[in-house]
Amino acid sequence: MKDADKLKLMLLAWNYQNSAATRNGTEGPDLNVMSGLWTQYQNALAMNASVVGGTAKPSENSISPIPRNELASPMENQDETNSSGQKDEDEGSEDDSDDKLDQVAHDPERLKAFNMFVRLFVDENLDRMIPISKQPKEKIQAIIDSCSRQFPEFSDRSRKRIRTYLKSCRRNKKTRDGWENT
Repeated sequence: MKDADKLKLMLLAWNYQNSAATRNGTEGPDLNVMSGLWTQYQNALAMNASVVGGTAKPSENSISPIPRNELASPMENQDETNSSGQKDEDEGSEDDSDDKLDQVAHDPERLKAFNMFVRLFVDENLDRMIPISKQPKEKIQAIIDSCSRQFPEFSDRSRKRIRTYLKSCRRNKKTRDGWENT
């Protein structure tokens, strides 16, 4: 098992332990421990990226608060229209004005970590084939709260990112099923 996978499991276990402690009314694990685990996880991912990349410069893979000019990943620039060119019916009324993040204001590495954090929690706690409007509200709120604690600079984007990821999962399932049926 890779270091990144071990740390991912540790983060999930910590979150489970923390939520169980909150439900029982006891004090949860130390937040400093969580921050340390998250830092180790990001460092392990950066090390894996440098191994996969081969000739990447060390400064390109470091986790730094200084923004770098990079192109956004496809996950960050997802189009939220379905194949017929219409908005998905479950969340058409939400404001999409913050689709494009200001690359100068946010560290791309931190944004990637935030996106991965959201995906991990959604995969663990929600049904990916059901729209966000039909998911249990307390689970959605718990994920949003976790994102706000870990990534305060992206707190206003948490719900939108969850919604986008769920849409992406449904879209990919439709595409996969479409290819299998032909």
